[in-house]
Amino acid sequence: MAGGGYSAVVAGVIAASTFTGCIRDARDIHAANSQPAPVPSGVVARSWGLCSLLGPRAHNPGVYGGDLGFTADDPAHAGSDGRLAILFGDTWARPVDACQYPVTKSDDLLASLPRKRPESLLAGSPTGAERSACKTLNYSLASPNDVTSWPRLRLFGAASALC
Repeated sequence: MAGGGYSAVVAGVIAASTFTGCIRDARDIHAANSQPAPVPSGVVARSWGLCSLLGPRAHNPGVYGGDLGFTADDPAHAGSDGRLAILFGDTWARPVDACQYPVTKSDDLLASLPRKRPESLLAGSPTGAERSACKTLNYSLASPNDVTSWPRLRLFGAASALC
């Protein structure tokens, strides 16, 4: 192919590839968005409430209404028999109606639980043996005779909130 023959072949290849891109495709492009029919897996998930950690039913009559419950390793109790620190927010010393205003500035509670799961907590529905594990929440009291004397804390979302 001399001179113009080569460019004619190149032009033909370009034209052929352009035209093949314009061919209509009979496939349904929305078929990929359809969901397959649901098929039960046979796995049944169940959960049971074991116990309350706060409030009078938990044998902690001086602590009510805590929320959050963020947990982290307690550095003060390191080792294999360590504890988990739990930070409860908006905690009250007495039963009150929700949404107390003005908001108390320091009403958060620091408590702890054993890091290792108590042996009485088994898989399956509660048997009653787990009640002993429900009493493992610890927090300090300024006065042992006053169940409402736990130290009040204030949790902040970020260090910048302190400024």
